[in-house]
Amino acid sequence: MYYMLKRKGVNMNQYNMIASIVEAETSANFEELMQDEEFKKLFESLVGKVNGTSIALQLSEYANNNLI
Repeated sequence: MYYMLKRKGVNMNQYNMIASIVEAETSANFEELMQDEEFKKLFESLVGKVNGTSIALQLSEYANNNLI
């Protein structure tokens, strides 16, 4: 997964920052959320289009509304 993101311009620090925000907003483990195909597709669709904080907040909203 990380290699795909790296090709889109996401480095490990950005990935960790996104994961930290999502975990704080949802109280869920980011890696477990990434197991959900729709969550993962949303993550991949946002990478490179919006900033990391925006990605994290949109993912958190999705997770809170659909997974938790």
